[in-house]
Amino acid sequence: MNLATPRPMRQYSQYSLVKLPVELLLQLGRQMGFGDIQNLRLVCKHLNDIFAPTVLSQIHLGDRSHVIRGREHRLSSSWCGYYTTPDITVTRPSASLRDLASGHESLAFVKSLTVSSLEWLVYQPYLLKQTNLFQWLQFLKNGRFRRDGLVRIHWQGKLPNLESVKWDIELDGPNTSFLFLKVFILLLPSLKELHLSLKSFDNEYLNSFMDRLARVSGLQTLTLHLRRSYTGSYENYLQGLGRLIANNPDLVNLRLVCDGKATLSPLRLFHHVPADHPAKFKKLLLDIDATTSELDMIPHLRSLQSLDIRRVPPNFWEALALNGIFIPFLTVGEVNGALSEYLLLNTNLVSLTMLLGYQNLSHIGSHGLLRALKNTNVVQITTSQHHWAKWSEDAEIEVCLGQCAKLRKITVIFEKAYSPVYNDIEAMARTVSRLGDKIFLEISGQDRIHRVFRTVFRKCRQSEDYLMKSLQQRLVFLDLQDEKSSSSFPWS
Repeated sequence: MNLATPRPMRQYSQYSLVKLPVELLLQLGRQMGFGDIQNLRLVCKHLNDIFAPTVLSQIHLGDRSHVIRGREHRLSSSWCGYYTTPDITVTRPSASLRDLASGHESLAFVKSLTVSSLEWLVYQPYLLKQTNLFQWLQFLKNGRFRRDGLVRIHWQGKLPNLESVKWDIELDGPNTSFLFLKVFILLLPSLKELHLSLKSFDNEYLNSFMDRLARVSGLQTLTLHLRRSYTGSYENYLQGLGRLIANNPDLVNLRLVCDGKATLSPLRLFHHVPADHPAKFKKLLLDIDATTSELDMIPHLRSLQSLDIRRVPPNFWEALALNGIFIPFLTVGEVNGALSEYLLLNTNLVSLTMLLGYQNLSHIGSHGLLRALKNTNVVQITTSQHHWAKWSEDAEIEVCLGQCAKLRKITVIFEKAYSPVYNDIEAMARTVSRLGDKIFLEISGQDRIHRVFRTVFRKCRQSEDYLMKSLQQRLVFLDLQDEKSSSSFPWS
């Protein structure tokens, strides 16, 4: 969140609340010595959930003390007399943090764990033991995964309430991955959310890994990021994932991401999930192009509330409509006639996000899309500056937007700052100002975009045009790095 944003335009989030005071608290951490650990206790007691996790994640994780040598000072009463102050031993932060672990045999207070390295745990395993002031731990040290590091930490019974694991270390071999499941993941009784990043294995190892992963139960959220894979492993990957879904009947949020170009449709996943025990997905993200639609998917999508999908064949939308599956929150990577026909029938629609690349600009079909939207209850429309530029060339688009009776928010994403950006944002502001006094315009981008945005904001404030002047209260800037959900509205 850019803190230079004027107050009326700020979009607050947990991210922005954490970001501001971290430097102040880090200074406290760096200066800790002797009894100063009590100061940290006091700070964490009052700030607890918001600040304590961030402080813990960024304090230096060294474990040795250092000595400040005494200095010589000349005596004021004698031009030749000197005295030397005694040496001072200063305890570094992590050694002081170790004191916080006393009396805590288990880590029952840890709810969420994000790990990107285990190497330092070989030498400093006590750093996992903190007071119950800390809700989650995040370790940002770089390094390779070490097998002995995981073995030497006795996880069983130590993390009884751990609900979320985000494992950012790539599991790049059978020994590492099998050990990870055997001595860590499968021993977490309260696990509900799992994020894994996998490198490609050959078919034999991938099949074994997915078979073990399928034994995990109790999951509600699962994210799998498959890196640098190849065609031969996809079917085994989807088969194992199907078994995992079948073993987790409460799984409601599934995210599948794949680097590179996939040659197998992710919708084939549903071919491996038993139809007599359908999944209950509410949120589904498939960041892989779907080359085919599968009739097997229908039973598993009936509870879907949010779908984020890159590209699908036209009969995908037809199948959803024929089976009465109308999704309120949609994010699509391609707009075509089939989608417009689906939206005509989708009276449940609340939010539509179009993440369209350059190659889609000539195939947008904006008129059909917006004619369909005016029959829905859509509250928010999100698109890119390139897509909006295409819309701005057509006066009928503005008429269609004005006919969306429930529309309250238009978000335009600026991925890069180009020279005509000021004119683009000003034109957007004028268009939205003419749509009425209930619609917010949110501009999302980086710092360079924010500087241009502030200029437009000042122009709105100084404008003699009543519509433009009133828009300043509904003009919002959102940093692209902000993690706040775009489906949370200030008027709801």
